[in-house]
Amino acid sequence: ETFANGRVIDYPLAVCQPDGQVRHLSFNTAVFYDSQDSEGGLVATARDVTASKAIEAELEVYRDSLEQRVAARTAELAAANQRLLMNEASLKAMVELSQAAADLTEREVLQLGLDQAVQLTGSQVGYLHFLDEAHRNVQLLLWSRGTLPHCHVAHEDHYPLDQAGLW
Repeated sequence: ETFANGRVIDYPLAVCQPDGQVRHLSFNTAVFYDSQDSEGGLVATARDVTASKAIEAELEVYRDSLEQRVAARTAELAAANQRLLMNEASLKAMVELSQAAADLTEREVLQLGLDQAVQLTGSQVGYLHFLDEAHRNVQLLLWSRGTLPHCHVAHEDHYPLDQAGLW
């Protein structure tokens, strides 16, 4: 390669010493010419770069660690931002509900609150039941406005608690 290109720069070579230790070398070679401009031979130098290689490897570990920490922190910040947006949306919904409440019936306030809860949670359905523990009965009060297309149940407003299933 040296004769073809005139020189070689920083050719890496790992050398195993008799004690088993590996040393990393960087070779540089060049063709030298005599007074008649004929190739006179090669000049070669070797530099021990073992310490530099070790430092590069350590830096790579730190770089990887830093990238992982940055990714984790970015994910934490994104989650915190999402919680803040959710809190903001919740507060806005509560303010809207409290402002509208004066002009609504109790059932309309509950309906608006249920619909807002469904929207805020990204749910498709929502319902409000009251539990009558004394009579072991469940009373359906409200469905969210988008619930009925997703549910296929009997539309009775009372049923025994033991038939209510898992919630």
